[in-house]
Amino acid sequence: MHLTEQAEETVARLWGPIADDARAELRRLTSAELTVVRRFLSLALANQLRHAERLRDTH
Repeated sequence: MHLTEQAEETVARLWGPIADDARAELRRLTSAELTVVRRFLSLALANQLRHAERLRDTH
């Protein structure tokens, strides 16, 4: 499945400023802070994947 050109433009218009702001915020973080953020996101993803697997196994 692919987005239409109009959908891509809409997504860019709506989410582009949010992504730009997020990149600006991340550039202000130190390497050590980014390491903590990355670890947290990795742990959160692993938790979500385990939960999704658990849900698939029960249904």
